[in-house]
Amino acid sequence: MMAEGSGCWASFRKRCCHCCRAHGAAEVNLGDVQDDKQHTQIQRLPSDVGEVVEEVAFVALHDYKARAQVDMSFKKGQRFRIIARTNADWWLAQPEEVDEVDEEVTRGFIPANYIAPALSLEAMPWYFGLMQRQECERLLKKEPRQEGRFLVRASPSRPDSYSLSVYAQSEVVHYLVTKGPDRHVSIQEGLAFASVLQLVEHYLETPDGMICPLGPPCEKEYVPTISSLSPDLFNEWEVPRESIDLGEKLGAGRFSTVFEGRWNGHIRVAVKIFNVDLGQMEGSCSDEFNGLRPPSQSTTPKDFLSEVRKMTLFKDENVLKIFAICQDRSACWIVTELIPNGSLQLYLGRCRQELGLADMLFMAHGVASGMEYLESNNYIHCDLAARNVLVGDAGICKVADFGLAHFLKGDYYQITDGMHVPIPWTAPETMEHGVYTRECDVWSFGVVLYEIFTFGAMPYSGMTMKNIQYFVCSGGRLEKPEGCPDAVYRIILKCWHAEHRKRPSFADLKPELHRVSLAYQREKGGF
Repeated sequence: MMAEGSGCWASFRKRCCHCCRAHGAAEVNLGDVQDDKQHTQIQRLPSDVGEVVEEVAFVALHDYKARAQVDMSFKKGQRFRIIARTNADWWLAQPEEVDEVDEEVTRGFIPANYIAPALSLEAMPWYFGLMQRQECERLLKKEPRQEGRFLVRASPSRPDSYSLSVYAQSEVVHYLVTKGPDRHVSIQEGLAFASVLQLVEHYLETPDGMICPLGPPCEKEYVPTISSLSPDLFNEWEVPRESIDLGEKLGAGRFSTVFEGRWNGHIRVAVKIFNVDLGQMEGSCSDEFNGLRPPSQSTTPKDFLSEVRKMTLFKDENVLKIFAICQDRSACWIVTELIPNGSLQLYLGRCRQELGLADMLFMAHGVASGMEYLESNNYIHCDLAARNVLVGDAGICKVADFGLAHFLKGDYYQITDGMHVPIPWTAPETMEHGVYTRECDVWSFGVVLYEIFTFGAMPYSGMTMKNIQYFVCSGGRLEKPEGCPDAVYRIILKCWHAEHRKRPSFADLKPELHRVSLAYQREKGGF
Protein backbone atom coordinates (compact mmCIF):
# COMPACT_ATOMS: atom_id res chain seq x y z
CA MET A 1 0.00 0.00 0.00
CA MET A 2 1.28 3.47 -0.83
CA ALA A 3 1.46 5.71 2.22
CA GLU A 4 -0.38 9.01 1.86
CA GLY A 5 2.53 10.90 3.34
CA SER A 6 5.07 9.69 0.80
CA GLY A 7 6.43 12.27 -1.62
CA CYS A 8 5.30 10.27 -4.63
CA TRP A 9 1.72 9.86 -3.47
CA ALA A 10 1.37 13.34 -2.00
CA SER A 11 2.43 15.14 -5.17
CA PHE A 12 0.34 12.80 -7.33
CA ARG A 13 -2.80 13.20 -5.21
CA LYS A 14 -2.49 16.98 -5.05
CA ARG A 15 -2.50 17.31 -8.82
CA CYS A 16 -4.74 14.42 -9.86
CA CYS A 17 -7.66 15.02 -7.50
CA HIS A 18 -7.85 18.69 -8.38
CA CYS A 19 -7.72 18.07 -12.12
CA CYS A 20 -10.19 15.20 -12.12
CA ARG A 21 -12.77 17.11 -10.13
CA ALA A 22 -12.34 20.45 -11.82
CA HIS A 23 -11.76 19.54 -15.45
CA GLY A 24 -12.97 16.01 -16.09
CA ALA A 25 -10.32 14.05 -17.97
CA ALA A 26 -7.15 14.92 -16.13
CA GLU A 27 -3.79 15.60 -17.72
CA VAL A 28 -1.61 14.30 -14.91
CA ASN A 29 2.09 15.18 -15.11
CA LEU A 30 4.01 12.01 -14.40
CA GLY A 31 6.95 14.19 -13.55
CA ASP A 32 5.17 14.66 -10.22
CA VAL A 33 5.45 10.94 -9.58
CA GLN A 34 9.24 10.79 -9.68
CA ASP A 35 10.24 11.12 -6.01
CA ASP A 36 10.04 7.50 -4.92
CA LYS A 37 12.46 5.37 -6.96
CA GLN A 38 12.03 2.04 -5.14
CA HIS A 39 10.78 -0.55 -7.62
CA THR A 40 8.46 -2.62 -5.45
CA GLN A 41 5.08 -3.68 -6.74
CA ILE A 42 2.10 -1.88 -5.21
CA GLN A 43 -1.35 -2.49 -6.64
CA ARG A 44 -3.54 -0.58 -4.18
CA LEU A 45 -4.01 3.17 -4.11
CA PRO A 46 -6.23 5.23 -1.77
CA SER A 47 -9.81 5.58 -2.94
CA ASP A 48 -9.81 9.38 -3.24
CA VAL A 49 -7.56 9.54 -6.33
CA GLY A 50 -10.34 11.21 -8.30
CA GLU A 51 -13.70 10.57 -9.86
CA VAL A 52 -14.12 8.16 -12.73
CA VAL A 53 -14.40 10.45 -15.73
CA GLU A 54 -15.30 8.02 -18.53
CA GLU A 55 -18.46 5.96 -18.69
CA VAL A 56 -17.16 3.63 -21.41
CA ALA A 57 -15.60 0.46 -20.03
CA PHE A 58 -12.26 -0.74 -21.37
CA VAL A 59 -11.03 -4.33 -21.57
CA ALA A 60 -7.48 -5.66 -21.28
CA LEU A 61 -6.06 -7.16 -24.48
CA HIS A 62 -3.03 -8.75 -22.81
CA ASP A 63 -1.81 -9.82 -19.38
CA TYR A 64 0.28 -7.23 -17.54
CA LYS A 65 2.46 -7.51 -14.44
CA ALA A 66 3.01 -4.35 -12.40
CA ARG A 67 6.50 -2.91 -12.69
CA ALA A 68 6.60 -0.13 -10.12
CA GLN A 69 4.75 1.43 -7.20
CA VAL A 70 1.96 3.20 -9.04
CA ASP A 71 0.82 0.71 -11.70
CA MET A 72 -1.25 -2.44 -11.26
CA SER A 73 -1.27 -5.99 -12.58
CA PHE A 74 -4.17 -7.37 -14.62
CA LYS A 75 -5.20 -10.30 -16.77
CA LYS A 76 -6.42 -10.37 -20.36
CA GLY A 77 -10.18 -9.79 -20.44
CA GLN A 78 -10.32 -7.74 -17.22
CA ARG A 79 -12.50 -4.63 -17.47
CA PHE A 80 -11.65 -1.10 -16.31
CA ARG A 81 -13.04 2.39 -15.96
CA ILE A 82 -10.63 5.16 -16.90
CA ILE A 83 -10.05 7.86 -14.30
CA ALA A 84 -7.52 9.96 -16.20
CA ARG A 85 -5.82 9.75 -19.58
CA THR A 86 -2.58 10.93 -18.04
CA ASN A 87 -0.47 10.76 -21.21
CA ALA A 88 -0.18 8.74 -24.41
CA ASP A 89 1.39 5.73 -22.66
CA TRP A 90 -0.12 5.41 -19.17
CA TRP A 91 -3.71 5.91 -18.02
CA LEU A 92 -5.01 5.92 -14.48
CA ALA A 93 -7.69 3.23 -14.16
CA GLN A 94 -9.95 1.39 -11.75
CA PRO A 95 -11.16 -2.20 -12.24
CA GLU A 96 -14.90 -2.51 -12.82
CA GLU A 97 -15.26 -5.16 -10.13
CA VAL A 98 -14.26 -3.71 -6.75
CA ASP A 99 -14.43 -5.17 -3.25
CA GLU A 100 -17.16 -2.98 -1.73
CA VAL A 101 -16.28 -4.07 1.81
CA ASP A 102 -12.73 -2.73 1.58
CA GLU A 103 -12.36 0.96 2.36
CA GLU A 104 -9.67 1.29 -0.28
CA VAL A 105 -10.12 0.79 -3.99
CA THR A 106 -7.61 -0.88 -6.27
CA ARG A 107 -6.47 1.81 -8.67
CA GLY A 108 -3.31 2.43 -10.62
CA PHE A 109 -1.68 3.18 -13.93
CA ILE A 110 -2.08 0.77 -16.85
CA PRO A 111 -0.42 0.85 -20.30
CA ALA A 112 -2.82 2.52 -22.73
CA ASN A 113 -1.89 0.25 -25.65
CA TYR A 114 -2.88 -2.85 -23.66
CA ILE A 115 -6.59 -1.94 -23.53
CA ALA A 116 -9.47 -1.10 -25.88
CA PRO A 117 -13.10 0.03 -25.47
CA ALA A 118 -15.02 -3.03 -24.27
CA LEU A 119 -17.54 -3.18 -27.12
CA SER A 120 -15.12 -2.25 -29.89
CA LEU A 121 -13.89 -4.56 -32.61
CA GLU A 122 -10.32 -4.12 -31.31
CA ALA A 123 -11.34 -5.60 -27.94
CA MET A 124 -12.46 -8.90 -29.43
CA PRO A 125 -10.01 -11.79 -28.85
CA TRP A 126 -10.52 -12.97 -32.43
CA TYR A 127 -9.77 -9.60 -34.11
CA PHE A 128 -6.18 -9.23 -35.33
CA GLY A 129 -6.31 -5.92 -37.20
CA LEU A 130 -4.32 -5.48 -40.40
CA MET A 131 -2.48 -8.71 -41.15
CA GLN A 132 -0.89 -10.40 -44.15
CA ARG A 133 -2.62 -13.54 -45.44
CA GLN A 134 0.55 -15.65 -45.00
CA GLU A 135 0.96 -14.64 -41.36
CA CYS A 136 -2.71 -15.42 -40.74
CA GLU A 137 -2.32 -18.93 -42.18
CA ARG A 138 0.83 -19.56 -40.13
CA LEU A 139 -0.98 -18.71 -36.89
CA LEU A 140 -4.07 -20.77 -37.67
CA LYS A 141 -1.95 -23.82 -38.56
CA LYS A 142 0.11 -23.72 -35.36
CA GLU A 143 0.27 -26.92 -33.34
CA PRO A 144 -1.84 -28.23 -31.77
CA ARG A 145 -4.20 -27.62 -34.68
CA GLN A 146 -7.86 -27.10 -33.84
CA GLU A 147 -10.78 -27.54 -36.22
CA GLY A 148 -12.72 -24.29 -36.46
CA ARG A 149 -9.98 -22.08 -35.04
CA PHE A 150 -10.55 -18.64 -36.55
CA LEU A 151 -9.64 -14.99 -36.64
CA VAL A 152 -10.89 -11.81 -38.29
CA ARG A 153 -8.41 -9.42 -39.90
CA ALA A 154 -8.63 -6.21 -41.85
CA SER A 155 -8.08 -6.88 -45.55
CA PRO A 156 -4.76 -5.36 -46.72
CA SER A 157 -5.93 -5.24 -50.34
CA ARG A 158 -9.59 -4.19 -49.99
CA PRO A 159 -10.27 -1.05 -47.95
CA ASP A 160 -13.22 -1.22 -45.56
CA SER A 161 -13.36 -5.02 -45.82
CA TYR A 162 -12.36 -7.90 -43.57
CA SER A 163 -11.38 -11.53 -43.87
CA LEU A 164 -12.89 -14.22 -41.66
CA SER A 165 -10.24 -16.95 -41.77
CA VAL A 166 -10.96 -20.47 -40.48
CA TYR A 167 -8.84 -23.59 -40.06
CA ALA A 168 -10.81 -26.60 -41.32
CA GLN A 169 -9.97 -29.94 -42.90
CA SER A 170 -6.19 -29.28 -42.69
CA GLU A 171 -6.48 -26.01 -44.64
CA VAL A 172 -7.21 -22.35 -43.98
CA VAL A 173 -10.33 -21.02 -45.69
CA HIS A 174 -10.77 -17.26 -46.10
CA TYR A 175 -14.21 -15.60 -46.30
CA LEU A 176 -14.33 -12.00 -47.51
CA VAL A 177 -16.52 -9.82 -45.27
CA THR A 178 -17.79 -6.78 -47.17
CA LYS A 179 -20.01 -3.82 -46.35
CA GLY A 180 -23.13 -3.12 -48.37
CA PRO A 181 -24.64 0.28 -49.20
CA ASP A 182 -26.50 0.19 -45.89
CA ARG A 183 -23.17 -0.45 -44.04
CA HIS A 184 -24.30 -3.93 -43.05
CA VAL A 185 -21.66 -6.67 -43.34
CA SER A 186 -21.85 -10.16 -44.83
CA ILE A 187 -19.83 -12.94 -46.37
CA GLN A 188 -20.62 -13.87 -49.98
CA GLU A 189 -24.20 -15.19 -50.29
CA GLY A 190 -24.59 -14.97 -46.52
CA LEU A 191 -26.89 -13.11 -44.18
CA ALA A 192 -26.24 -9.41 -43.54
CA PHE A 193 -25.54 -8.10 -40.04
CA ALA A 194 -25.27 -4.66 -38.48
CA SER A 195 -21.69 -5.29 -37.32
CA VAL A 196 -18.78 -7.71 -37.58
CA LEU A 197 -19.42 -8.65 -33.95
CA GLN A 198 -22.96 -9.80 -34.77
CA LEU A 199 -21.72 -11.69 -37.83
CA VAL A 200 -19.16 -13.62 -35.76
CA GLU A 201 -21.72 -14.36 -33.03
CA HIS A 202 -24.03 -15.85 -35.67
CA TYR A 203 -21.39 -18.17 -37.14
CA LEU A 204 -20.28 -19.23 -33.67
CA GLU A 205 -23.78 -20.68 -33.23
CA THR A 206 -24.19 -22.26 -36.66
CA PRO A 207 -22.01 -22.84 -39.76
CA ASP A 208 -24.89 -21.62 -41.98
CA GLY A 209 -23.08 -22.47 -45.21
CA MET A 210 -19.52 -22.13 -43.93
CA ILE A 211 -17.11 -25.06 -44.10
CA CYS A 212 -17.48 -25.72 -40.36
CA PRO A 213 -18.78 -24.03 -37.20
CA LEU A 214 -16.44 -21.41 -35.76
CA GLY A 215 -14.44 -22.78 -32.85
CA PRO A 216 -11.95 -21.12 -30.49
CA PRO A 217 -10.35 -17.82 -31.52
CA CYS A 218 -6.72 -17.94 -32.60
CA GLU A 219 -4.19 -17.04 -29.91
CA LYS A 220 -2.37 -13.74 -30.41
CA GLU A 221 1.43 -13.82 -30.43
CA TYR A 222 2.19 -10.13 -30.80
CA VAL A 223 2.30 -7.98 -27.67
CA PRO A 224 2.91 -4.26 -28.28
CA THR A 225 5.92 -2.49 -26.83
CA ILE A 226 5.28 -0.15 -23.92
CA SER A 227 7.18 3.06 -24.61
CA SER A 228 8.64 3.44 -21.13
CA LEU A 229 9.81 0.90 -18.58
CA SER A 230 7.23 2.00 -16.01
CA PRO A 231 4.92 4.95 -15.26
CA ASP A 232 7.22 6.34 -12.57
CA LEU A 233 10.04 6.44 -15.12
CA PHE A 234 7.97 8.18 -17.79
CA ASN A 235 10.04 11.37 -17.64
CA GLU A 236 13.26 9.60 -16.64
CA TRP A 237 15.89 8.48 -19.12
CA GLU A 238 18.55 7.23 -16.72
CA VAL A 239 18.17 4.17 -14.48
CA PRO A 240 20.50 2.87 -11.75
CA ARG A 241 22.93 0.13 -12.71
CA GLU A 242 21.63 -2.14 -9.93
CA SER A 243 18.16 -2.20 -11.54
CA ILE A 244 19.58 -4.17 -14.52
CA ASP A 245 20.51 -7.86 -14.34
CA LEU A 246 22.59 -9.10 -17.28
CA GLY A 247 21.86 -12.47 -18.87
CA GLU A 248 22.92 -14.22 -22.06
CA LYS A 249 25.42 -12.55 -24.35
CA LEU A 250 23.78 -11.83 -27.71
CA GLY A 251 26.68 -10.36 -29.66
CA ALA A 252 29.83 -8.26 -29.55
CA GLY A 253 31.74 -5.70 -31.59
CA ARG A 254 34.98 -3.78 -31.31
CA PHE A 255 33.67 -1.32 -28.74
CA SER A 256 30.48 -2.86 -27.42
CA THR A 257 28.80 -6.04 -26.24
CA VAL A 258 25.06 -6.79 -26.30
CA PHE A 259 23.34 -8.83 -23.59
CA GLU A 260 19.84 -9.93 -22.84
CA GLY A 261 18.90 -8.43 -19.49
CA ARG A 262 16.11 -7.89 -17.01
CA TRP A 263 15.05 -4.58 -15.56
CA ASN A 264 13.58 -4.64 -12.05
CA GLY A 265 13.96 -8.41 -11.95
CA HIS A 266 11.43 -9.40 -14.61
CA ILE A 267 11.15 -7.03 -17.59
CA ARG A 268 13.18 -8.47 -20.48
CA VAL A 269 15.36 -5.92 -22.25
CA ALA A 270 18.47 -5.76 -24.42
CA VAL A 271 21.53 -4.03 -22.98
CA LYS A 272 24.32 -2.65 -25.16
CA ILE A 273 27.47 -1.97 -23.15
CA PHE A 274 30.08 0.41 -24.54
CA ASN A 275 33.41 -0.32 -22.94
CA VAL A 276 34.65 3.21 -23.43
CA ASP A 277 35.39 5.84 -20.82
CA LEU A 278 32.94 8.71 -21.43
CA GLY A 279 35.72 11.09 -20.56
CA GLN A 280 37.73 9.69 -23.49
CA MET A 281 34.95 10.06 -26.07
CA GLU A 282 36.12 13.32 -27.64
CA GLY A 283 36.86 12.63 -31.28
CA SER A 284 35.85 8.96 -31.22
CA CYS A 285 34.49 7.88 -34.60
CA SER A 286 33.27 4.31 -34.21
CA ASP A 287 30.16 3.25 -36.09
CA GLU A 288 29.30 1.06 -33.11
CA PHE A 289 28.18 3.94 -30.93
CA ASN A 290 24.56 2.87 -31.51
CA GLY A 291 23.12 6.10 -32.80
CA LEU A 292 24.59 8.41 -30.29
CA ARG A 293 26.85 10.73 -32.30
CA PRO A 294 25.68 14.34 -32.35
CA PRO A 295 25.48 16.64 -35.39
CA SER A 296 28.90 18.15 -34.75
CA GLN A 297 32.47 17.44 -35.72
CA SER A 298 33.34 15.74 -32.42
CA THR A 299 31.61 13.91 -29.62
CA THR A 300 31.73 15.04 -26.00
CA PRO A 301 30.19 13.18 -23.06
CA LYS A 302 27.55 15.90 -22.75
CA ASP A 303 26.65 15.63 -26.45
CA PHE A 304 26.59 11.85 -26.28
CA LEU A 305 24.14 11.80 -23.36
CA SER A 306 22.04 14.52 -24.97
CA GLU A 307 21.61 12.36 -28.08
CA VAL A 308 20.63 9.36 -25.97
CA ARG A 309 17.96 11.41 -24.26
CA LYS A 310 16.51 12.56 -27.59
CA MET A 311 16.37 9.01 -28.87
CA THR A 312 14.50 7.74 -25.82
CA LEU A 313 11.64 9.92 -27.12
CA PHE A 314 11.38 7.97 -30.39
CA LYS A 315 7.99 6.29 -30.48
CA ASP A 316 7.16 4.28 -33.59
CA GLU A 317 6.31 0.62 -34.14
CA ASN A 318 9.05 0.35 -36.78
CA VAL A 319 11.84 2.02 -34.78
CA LEU A 320 13.71 0.21 -32.00
CA LYS A 321 12.63 1.62 -28.64
CA ILE A 322 15.47 2.95 -26.48
CA PHE A 323 14.29 2.94 -22.87
CA ALA A 324 17.13 4.34 -20.80
CA ILE A 325 20.82 4.67 -20.10
CA CYS A 326 23.06 3.53 -17.23
CA GLN A 327 26.43 5.23 -16.95
CA ASP A 328 29.61 5.55 -14.97
CA ARG A 329 33.19 6.50 -15.84
CA SER A 330 34.16 3.07 -17.16
CA ALA A 331 31.22 2.06 -19.35
CA CYS A 332 27.88 3.17 -20.73
CA TRP A 333 24.84 0.88 -20.93
CA ILE A 334 22.00 1.53 -23.37
CA VAL A 335 18.75 -0.26 -22.46
CA THR A 336 16.40 -1.09 -25.36
CA GLU A 337 13.47 -3.35 -26.12
CA LEU A 338 14.44 -6.95 -26.78
CA ILE A 339 13.66 -8.10 -30.33
CA PRO A 340 13.33 -11.90 -30.70
CA ASN A 341 14.31 -12.68 -34.29
CA GLY A 342 17.61 -10.85 -34.65
CA SER A 343 18.76 -8.85 -37.66
CA LEU A 344 16.85 -8.71 -40.93
CA GLN A 345 19.97 -9.88 -42.77
CA LEU A 346 20.19 -13.12 -40.78
CA TYR A 347 16.41 -13.56 -40.69
CA LEU A 348 16.18 -13.43 -44.49
CA GLY A 349 18.78 -16.16 -44.89
CA ARG A 350 17.36 -18.31 -42.10
CA CYS A 351 13.73 -18.12 -43.24
CA ARG A 352 14.08 -17.89 -47.03
CA GLN A 353 12.07 -21.10 -47.57
CA GLU A 354 9.14 -19.68 -45.62
CA LEU A 355 9.09 -16.13 -47.00
CA GLY A 356 6.82 -15.19 -49.89
CA LEU A 357 6.64 -12.02 -51.93
CA ALA A 358 3.92 -10.60 -49.67
CA ASP A 359 6.19 -11.08 -46.64
CA MET A 360 9.08 -9.30 -48.33
CA LEU A 361 6.85 -6.39 -49.34
CA PHE A 362 5.56 -6.21 -45.76
CA MET A 363 9.12 -6.01 -44.41
CA ALA A 364 10.12 -3.41 -47.00
CA HIS A 365 7.11 -1.30 -46.06
CA GLY A 366 8.01 -1.61 -42.37
CA VAL A 367 11.56 -0.35 -42.92
CA ALA A 368 10.24 2.54 -45.03
CA SER A 369 7.74 3.38 -42.28
CA GLY A 370 10.45 3.49 -39.61
CA MET A 371 12.66 5.64 -41.80
CA GLU A 372 9.76 7.97 -42.56
CA TYR A 373 9.41 8.48 -38.80
CA LEU A 374 13.10 9.36 -38.44
CA GLU A 375 12.89 11.59 -41.52
CA SER A 376 9.88 13.46 -40.10
CA ASN A 377 11.90 14.14 -36.94
CA ASN A 378 14.88 15.47 -38.95
CA TYR A 379 17.09 12.48 -38.19
CA ILE A 380 19.34 10.81 -40.72
CA HIS A 381 20.44 7.25 -39.99
CA CYS A 382 23.70 7.16 -41.99
CA ASP A 383 24.08 3.38 -41.63
CA LEU A 384 20.84 1.88 -42.92
CA ALA A 385 21.38 -1.76 -43.92
CA ALA A 386 19.60 -5.08 -43.36
CA ARG A 387 22.09 -5.88 -40.57
CA ASN A 388 20.85 -2.78 -38.74
CA VAL A 389 17.16 -3.67 -38.93
CA LEU A 390 15.69 -6.05 -36.35
CA VAL A 391 12.75 -8.41 -36.92
CA GLY A 392 10.18 -8.68 -34.16
CA ASP A 393 7.02 -10.71 -33.65
CA ALA A 394 4.74 -11.11 -36.68
CA GLY A 395 7.61 -10.06 -38.97
CA ILE A 396 7.52 -6.42 -37.84
CA CYS A 397 10.77 -4.71 -38.84
CA LYS A 398 12.38 -2.15 -36.54
CA VAL A 399 15.07 0.26 -37.68
CA ALA A 400 17.89 -0.02 -35.15
CA ASP A 401 21.62 0.53 -34.54
CA PHE A 402 21.73 4.26 -35.12
CA GLY A 403 25.51 3.87 -35.33
CA LEU A 404 26.06 7.17 -37.11
CA ALA A 405 22.68 8.84 -36.63
CA HIS A 406 22.48 12.62 -36.51
CA PHE A 407 19.85 15.25 -35.90
CA LEU A 408 19.95 17.20 -39.16
CA LYS A 409 19.77 20.94 -38.49
CA GLY A 410 20.63 21.96 -42.05
CA ASP A 411 20.60 20.36 -45.49
CA TYR A 412 23.54 18.04 -44.92
CA TYR A 413 25.95 16.56 -42.40
CA GLN A 414 29.72 16.76 -43.02
CA ILE A 415 31.48 13.48 -42.29
CA THR A 416 34.41 13.75 -39.87
CA ASP A 417 37.87 12.38 -40.56
CA GLY A 418 38.23 8.71 -39.71
CA MET A 419 34.50 8.00 -39.57
CA HIS A 420 33.65 4.53 -40.82
CA VAL A 421 31.59 4.64 -44.03
CA PRO A 422 29.80 1.41 -45.12
CA ILE A 423 30.69 1.66 -48.84
CA PRO A 424 28.19 -0.87 -50.35
CA TRP A 425 25.27 1.09 -48.81
CA THR A 426 26.72 4.56 -49.39
CA ALA A 427 25.47 7.13 -51.91
CA PRO A 428 27.94 8.42 -54.52
CA GLU A 429 27.87 12.02 -53.25
CA THR A 430 28.93 10.79 -49.82
CA MET A 431 31.85 8.87 -51.31
CA GLU A 432 32.92 11.84 -53.43
CA HIS A 433 32.26 14.83 -51.18
CA GLY A 434 31.99 13.45 -47.65
CA VAL A 435 28.49 14.86 -47.06
CA TYR A 436 25.39 13.07 -45.84
CA THR A 437 21.80 14.14 -46.52
CA ARG A 438 18.32 12.70 -46.09
CA GLU A 439 18.55 11.45 -49.66
CA CYS A 440 21.62 9.36 -48.75
CA ASP A 441 19.41 7.31 -46.43
CA VAL A 442 17.07 6.80 -49.39
CA TRP A 443 19.99 5.45 -51.44
CA SER A 444 20.80 3.03 -48.60
CA PHE A 445 17.14 1.97 -48.49
CA GLY A 446 17.41 0.97 -52.15
CA VAL A 447 20.26 -1.35 -51.14
CA VAL A 448 18.13 -2.72 -48.29
CA LEU A 449 15.40 -3.53 -50.83
CA TYR A 450 18.05 -5.37 -52.86
CA GLU A 451 19.03 -7.31 -49.71
CA ILE A 452 15.40 -8.22 -48.98
CA PHE A 453 14.75 -9.55 -52.48
CA THR A 454 18.01 -11.54 -52.51
CA PHE A 455 17.32 -13.04 -49.06
CA GLY A 456 20.18 -11.17 -47.42
CA ALA A 457 22.84 -11.52 -50.12
CA MET A 458 25.86 -9.21 -49.89
CA PRO A 459 25.48 -6.36 -52.40
CA TYR A 460 28.33 -6.06 -54.94
CA SER A 461 29.57 -9.51 -53.92
CA GLY A 462 33.11 -10.20 -55.15
CA MET A 463 34.02 -6.53 -55.61
CA THR A 464 36.55 -4.62 -53.52
CA MET A 465 35.49 -1.44 -51.73
CA LYS A 466 37.54 0.59 -54.21
CA ASN A 467 35.86 -1.12 -57.17
CA ILE A 468 32.41 -0.57 -55.66
CA GLN A 469 33.16 3.13 -55.26
CA TYR A 470 34.33 3.47 -58.86
CA PHE A 471 31.38 1.41 -60.18
CA VAL A 472 28.73 3.44 -58.33
CA CYS A 473 30.25 6.86 -58.97
CA SER A 474 30.54 5.97 -62.67
CA GLY A 475 26.80 5.30 -62.88
CA GLY A 476 26.83 1.53 -62.35
CA ARG A 477 23.84 -0.06 -60.62
CA LEU A 478 23.08 -3.55 -59.30
CA GLU A 479 20.90 -5.68 -61.57
CA LYS A 480 17.34 -6.66 -60.70
CA PRO A 481 17.34 -9.59 -58.26
CA GLU A 482 15.80 -12.82 -59.50
CA GLY A 483 12.11 -12.91 -58.59
CA CYS A 484 11.98 -9.22 -57.72
CA PRO A 485 8.85 -7.59 -59.23
CA ASP A 486 9.50 -4.95 -61.88
CA ALA A 487 7.52 -2.44 -59.79
CA VAL A 488 9.89 -2.94 -56.85
CA TYR A 489 13.00 -2.65 -59.03
CA ARG A 490 11.68 0.63 -60.42
CA ILE A 491 11.47 1.87 -56.83
CA ILE A 492 15.03 0.67 -56.19
CA LEU A 493 16.30 2.59 -59.23
CA LYS A 494 14.49 5.73 -58.05
CA CYS A 495 16.35 5.42 -54.75
CA TRP A 496 19.61 5.17 -56.72
CA HIS A 497 19.10 8.28 -58.84
CA ALA A 498 22.46 9.99 -59.44
CA GLU A 499 20.99 13.40 -58.52
CA HIS A 500 20.16 13.14 -54.84
CA ARG A 501 17.35 15.72 -54.97
CA LYS A 502 15.48 13.58 -57.51
CA ARG A 503 15.25 10.61 -55.15
CA PRO A 504 11.88 10.07 -53.45
CA SER A 505 11.42 10.83 -49.77
CA PHE A 506 10.40 8.11 -47.33
CA ALA A 507 7.04 9.86 -47.13
CA ASP A 508 6.72 9.01 -50.85
CA LEU A 509 8.23 5.53 -50.63
CA LYS A 510 5.94 4.25 -47.87
CA PRO A 511 2.63 4.65 -49.79
CA GLU A 512 4.27 3.55 -53.05
CA LEU A 513 5.32 0.24 -51.50
CA HIS A 514 1.84 -0.10 -50.03
CA ARG A 515 0.32 0.29 -53.51
CA VAL A 516 2.66 -2.38 -54.89
CA SER A 517 1.63 -4.72 -52.08
CA LEU A 518 -2.08 -4.11 -52.73
CA ALA A 519 -1.65 -4.72 -56.45
CA TYR A 520 0.11 -8.01 -55.74
CA GLN A 521 -2.65 -9.14 -53.36
CA ARG A 522 -5.34 -8.35 -55.94
CA GLU A 523 -3.38 -10.11 -58.69
CA LYS A 524 -3.26 -13.25 -56.56
CA GLY A 525 -6.94 -12.94 -55.72
CA GLY A 526 -6.15 -12.68 -52.03
CA PHE A 527 -7.73 -10.53 -49.35
